[in-house]
Amino acid sequence: MRWLCCGLLCAWMAAGCSDLVVKRATSDFGHLADPEAFDRHLPTITVEPPFFSGSFASHEIFQKTYALCIALTADGIPTIAPWEYRLFSPDQGVVLGSDLTQLMHAEGTDPYGSLRLELRVISLGGSSQVAVAGAVDVDSEERAEVIVRLRSLRTDDVVVEVVIGYVEDPLGEDIDTRDRLPGLERALAEASRQLAALLAERFDQGAAGEPPRASLAFNPRSMFDVEYSGRPPLKQQLKGLDAMELLAHSLRYYQYFWPGIGVDDLEVMSGLPGGIRVLDPGQLTTLGVQGGDFIQSVNGSPALGPQALARPFLRGHSAAVTLGVRRGAQTLLLGAGAK
Repeated sequence: MRWLCCGLLCAWMAAGCSDLVVKRATSDFGHLADPEAFDRHLPTITVEPPFFSGSFASHEIFQKTYALCIALTADGIPTIAPWEYRLFSPDQGVVLGSDLTQLMHAEGTDPYGSLRLELRVISLGGSSQVAVAGAVDVDSEERAEVIVRLRSLRTDDVVVEVVIGYVEDPLGEDIDTRDRLPGLERALAEASRQLAALLAERFDQGAAGEPPRASLAFNPRSMFDVEYSGRPPLKQQLKGLDAMELLAHSLRYYQYFWPGIGVDDLEVMSGLPGGIRVLDPGQLTTLGVQGGDFIQSVNGSPALGPQALARPFLRGHSAAVTLGVRRGAQTLLLGAGAK
């Protein structure tokens, strides 16, 4: 099952994966802290705040963490993104130091039957150099690793570990202003696929449901505020710009999540909280959703990405989905709880 939002993963499918190496893909489900708490469904995965080493900007870390969340969702895994919960005490981790358990209980998810995901992207250095303009030497290829580890929500024992080596060519043909890191995106998609295959050895993928197919665009308001891996937030880089300059600079950041976005749509999106713009409702029409709707909540929780919309369907709770939707000047409730 593949469930895609607008723009992501299609380029990976077309480009192939000749620059990827699966260095490690192992599992030990004997380390599950509470094996009796896990049913036959694929467990909900909570992505922890990521760690990236190297020359990554904060917004790029956000974008690529989002790409992993979308890849996991496309592979049928219910996924919670790190910007969906408040980490108010980082030293205590996502379990004790956040409101994650409240979010899980609100969605009918058992924290004891869930896993947390550690994402690390480690730069290993350039592999060769070329002359630019006859004067400046730059790395023509950057070698790096994506490390994904799953642990029980309560313990540090590793249940699954996947390591993908990849090469990023800053002079490659697939580099554009929207995304300078296509190699990393391919590596994350491969890491998700390997992880899903290992989980399938323990859990029954067929036991869950499938989310309705639709074309969606995420409104990434959180991207401007995050400070992942000690990098300054994007809003700091844009500080001091007037309204028109801010709009022009913001366009390319939004294009990562909605490649076809125009200035008019950007003005609307930038004035709304994080949520999901419906480009084509597809099968969401069965819930009353229309093209142009802005999904603000799913079962009362903020709709902070397509992965949030997909979770109740992947957990087999499609009959109980209620969406809070903004349609023009109206705010509507659609789905099971609508009146």
